[in-house]
Amino acid sequence: MNPTRSRALLAVVLAVLAIAAAAAQARPSGTAPALPYPRTSSEWAAFLAPDPRFVELGGIPEPMPTRKLAEAGLVASGVPPERMEYYIGKLRETFEALRARSEYIQDPALRAESILPFLHRTLFKKYEENSTTVDGVIDTGYFNCVSSAVVYLLAARVFVLPMKGVQTPDHAFCVITVNGRDIDVETTNPFGFDPGTSKKFQSTFTKTTKFAYVPPQDYARRKTITEKDLVGLILHNRGVDMQRRGRHLEALRLAVDRATGFPGPDAAEFLAACAQNVLAELFDRRDWPGALDMAEGVRKLAPADPRLRELYTLAARNYAVDAHNRFAERYNARDTAGARAILEQALRRLPGDPILTQDLEALR
Repeated sequence: MNPTRSRALLAVVLAVLAIAAAAAQARPSGTAPALPYPRTSSEWAAFLAPDPRFVELGGIPEPMPTRKLAEAGLVASGVPPERMEYYIGKLRETFEALRARSEYIQDPALRAESILPFLHRTLFKKYEENSTTVDGVIDTGYFNCVSSAVVYLLAARVFVLPMKGVQTPDHAFCVITVNGRDIDVETTNPFGFDPGTSKKFQSTFTKTTKFAYVPPQDYARRKTITEKDLVGLILHNRGVDMQRRGRHLEALRLAVDRATGFPGPDAAEFLAACAQNVLAELFDRRDWPGALDMAEGVRKLAPADPRLRELYTLAARNYAVDAHNRFAERYNARDTAGARAILEQALRRLPGDPILTQDLEALR
């Protein structure tokens, strides 16, 4: 710095703390301890690293082989590798019994229809809104729209029936193509095959699930999704449950897995929502380096997503402002060496940042 120039106090710029975070006001419930937040860049990198199982699933084109599709549903449900064969065996037993019972049926539509009451007699015992995992269906018989749809999807593979999913704002179900016709299958109800024609379905569905059936002609509220997208909803539902309980870090990990194994616009949107909640918590903690580490990591998973780019920009801005504030404190205290060290460290993270670059000019 020019020794003839008088020192001027630098204005301290306040960090931007407020962001709109979905479900950010929720608080953890239950007795299980929440995951501890990573404390270093390496810990954040390890936390956000893609799970190899989801990397493999993300690279498999559709239609997936039946075994891999079953594994996808179980992995998304949180089943560890050492328990995979147990649940695959349970599904195989159920589907072999289905084959023995229905393979004599020649008409594809009647075959498809026979699957649903069979599953409700064997695996599906009771509808429960939060029972979204495939292993949970096998262990307890409790199911919801997503878990029952995934199991039906796998069962339909027994008869090589073409299948896809349908997503509405608060519900999911299957569509099966038989004899050139698309037929809805509301898997939460034993009478849910071609539900628009079933009086028994109409009288029981809304009472059981609290949802309203969305018929094919209501196109604005229906979105056709792939088999992999349908399986990915397991992770979405598990993440939403974590958000409701205030466990935003666990929700982010599930969103990372969904974006890795079942990538697409919906997965990226959910990743951004979960990352936003974690960013809000990191801002509350005034953990600016952690916020930047997290934002950098999730941006790499969907680099073209504008929401993730915006979160990174916000995290970088706050990191730079915090560095500036600490620099200004040292600079105003005439601690040039300390001020320079703060800037050099910050510029290694954000080279070329305009706030930090301007501060560096003040030292010359």
